[in-house]
This record gives sequence, structure tokens and C-alpha cells, in this order.
Amino acid sequence: MAHHPYLIDFKAAFLYKRRMPLLRKIFFYVFVLIYLFICPLIILRMLGFVKDPITHRWVKTGIIYASSNPPNARVFINNHRLTETTPTVIRDLAPNNYKLRMELDGYVPWENTIPVVDKKATSIENILLAPVQWKIKTLNTLPLRKLIGVVGNNYLLVTPDNILQNISILRLTKDIEGTDELEPLLSEESIYRDGRVLRYFTMPASPFFILEIIISEKHKYLWIDPREKTTHIEDISELLPQTPSRLFWEPNEDKNIYAFYPSSVNRLNIKAKAIYPNIDEKDVPIVKKQPVDSDVPLPKADQCFLINNGDTFLYKRGKDIYLMDAQSYVTPRVTNFLSVENNSDVFFSERTGKLYYIDDHTHLLSSIQVLHHKPFIPKPIAET
Repeated sequence: MAHHPYLIDFKAAFLYKRRMPLLRKIFFYVFVLIYLFICPLIILRMLGFVKDPITHRWVKTGIIYASSNPPNARVFINNHRLTETTPTVIRDLAPNNYKLRMELDGYVPWENTIPVVDKKATSIENILLAPVQWKIKTLNTLPLRKLIGVVGNNYLLVTPDNILQNISILRLTKDIEGTDELEPLLSEESIYRDGRVLRYFTMPASPFFILEIIISEKHKYLWIDPREKTTHIEDISELLPQTPSRLFWEPNEDKNIYAFYPSSVNRLNIKAKAIYPNIDEKDVPIVKKQPVDSDVPLPKADQCFLINNGDTFLYKRGKDIYLMDAQSYVTPRVTNFLSVENNSDVFFSERTGKLYYIDDHTHLLSSIQVLHHKPFIPKPIAET
């Protein structure tokens, strides 16, 4: 017996209407379950919680802020490469120790173990990447033995011996990647050219220095201002009839000098050519040393410079020059990258980004480019 087509359509519609409420209920409860499961996860993530893969508990997260000099280094966290380059903020990290690595073509990879604490930011700022090939430049052709640099100044002095006419000055007036040129400290007409230097007196950040010399069998003291193209020299010997143990003046002071003797202190006025003897030591200005803002103790060294916006130590120990991160996370990186003349100082200039030194083999004045870029000054993390 044949079925009528309208009867079949009616039965299908009837069955469909009966099933619809059931399907709607199924979809409704599925969506409710998804909502109840996903919504708390979203809220927890928005509040800064993640599930610790080790303890499987929900923990408050921390972040790592990482920047490098030069910038744009690739960043790896536990060997997983991030899409961003330095400077960058790595978020949603469960409290733990993480292996952080930075890589940049032409530079030695930097790697260290970085702790992350809940609800805090761990800052790894201005990590100085060491180049695979250091850029070294020779600045003169005659062997030298002594380098005199004063922190905070834009010049340094070099000499092959103690004869005044052989002292050269290097004016560090150029920016990073600039050109360095030596010039004689004294003009050919100077009456002091044949003098022999006995002592150098310098003050940090002061543009002036004093030389104790002997010329024609007489002791003289020369107050020198090298800031102009023609060096200004003033003979202050009459203010120092006796040999002082040391001389002191304030960084920008061009008038008053304090001469220390075994049992007294004299104040000398260069402009007035006057001596004020036996002053109270309480009247001698005290130049306070700026505290070093670093988590790492100062390395034991003959000389030490805090460079790269205060994030890297550059120091000399014996003949060796080292770089060390000024941030202490497990073990700071230490890099030995140069050997220099043992009996001479070295001098680092933030202005040029170079370390100046006397080569231990050729005894020539040389420079090595330590900073290739100005240090990156980060914005507050809240603004990133």
C-alpha cells in the first residue's frame, strides 16, 4: 500500500518538533558547562594567575623586563624563542628560575638564570653584548709608557717619559664612533718644555690639573687648564714654598687650592696669589663619593668604571681588562677581553664609548670600542 507524500512530511515535521526541545537543552547545558569552565580561567588570567606546571596549582605571575645594548636582540626563555626583540616585557611567568638568553648577529650570546617572583618585575637592563670581533684602533706611532685620565673629563694625557714637552693630550670631544687625534700639551714656545714631571695632581670631574716639575734645578708647580686649544698654564710655585703631601680642590673651583702638610693645611688663592696658612681642616670642603647603584659588590681591581648607564662594570686587574654585569642574578657574567700595559692606567669615556689604553706589546696608545650604541633608557614598566 503506497504512502501518501503529505503524510510522510507530516510525520517528519512531528518528529522534528519533538526533538528540537531536547537539542536545545543539550546545546544550552553544553554552553553553560563551557562558560562555567572557561570564564573562571579568563578571570584568573586577567588577574595575573597561571597554573604552575610543576605543582599544578594556580599561582600569581611575575614578569621579566629585558633590554640589551645594542638593542633588537632575539630573546629566548627556557630555549623557547619569543616573537619580540629587546627591549621587551615577558609576562605571565610562574614563580621560578628561568634561563634567559639574548642573541644578536655579530655578538656573543648572553645567557643567565633569572629568578621570577610573584607580583613583581625582574629587570634585566642594558645587558652589554660583547662583539665577536672587537674594534681596536691605534692612535699614535711612538711608544708610550704612561696614561693619565681623570674621571668626568673630556681629555686624557699620554707620555713616553717624564719630559714635559713629550706629553700629548687627547681631547675626547667626539661622540661614539668619533675620530681621536693626539696633540702636544705645550706649544713650541712654552718655557716649560724642558721640565721633568715629578707628580701629577688631579681631581675627579675637575677640568684642571697641577704638575710638580723640576726645571733648571728648581721645583715648580704649574696649574694647567687644557680646555682651550692653547693650554693655559699658571705658575703657582710661590704659593707652595714647601712640598705638600697632597693638593685638593673642588671639581669646578678655579681659585682655591688646599695644600696638605704633615701638621697643617694651607688655603691658596690662585687669583689673589695669597696664602692663608694653618686653616682648620673643618673648613676644607669634602667631596662626597657617589654611591654605586649595583646589586653586585665592586670587583677587586686596580681601576674600575661603572659604564653603560651604570649597568656594567669595566675594570682592570693587573694587565687584564674585564666586563661584568652590575646586576646579580645567580652568577654575573664576567668577560676578559683585553690585555694592556701593566704599569699604566686605562681610561674609559662615556662620550666616545671607548676604552683608551697602552698596548702591552706595541706600547702604542690604542682605543677599543666598548659601547657601540648609547645605553637604552627604558620607560617605566607600567608604560610598556
